[in-house]
Amino acid sequence: MSSWRPRKPDSPCGPDAQYRVRGWDTSYRAARFNNSGTQITVLVVQNETSAVVNGHVWFWGSGGALLGSQAISLQPRGTLTLNTSSVVPASSGSLTISHDGPYAGLSGKAVAVEPATGFTFDTPLLVRPR
Repeated sequence: MSSWRPRKPDSPCGPDAQYRVRGWDTSYRAARFNNSGTQITVLVVQNETSAVVNGHVWFWGSGGALLGSQAISLQPRGTLTLNTSSVVPASSGSLTISHDGPYAGLSGKAVAVEPATGFTFDTPLLVRPR
C-alpha cells in the first residue's frame, strides 16, 4: 500500500515540491589507437543490452584535432569489430564513442596489433565514472 497522495489542484507548490535531475555521460573513451608503421588497431565493442544501440566512433589526433568518425550500430547482445585503419589510416591518437544506449551498456577494447612481432596492446574502453 502506497502512502503517496497527489497534491490537491488548489494547493500551491511548497518548498517540498522539488525535483532532482541527473544526467550520466554514457560516452566511452580509449586512450590510444595506433595505425602508423606496421601497427594497426582493431576496435571491439559489445552491446550488453537487449536493445539496438546506435552511435559514432570519433578519432582524435594527439593534438586534439578530429581525424575522422564512423557511424556504428550494434544489435542486442551483438559485437562490432572495426579495423580503424580503414577509417583513419596512417594516424594515431585517442578515440571516443557516443551512443544512444544506457550508461555502461557497452563494453570493449581497442587492440593494437603488430603483425611483424605478433605483439598486441589492449586498451580498454572506459565509461566516465558516475
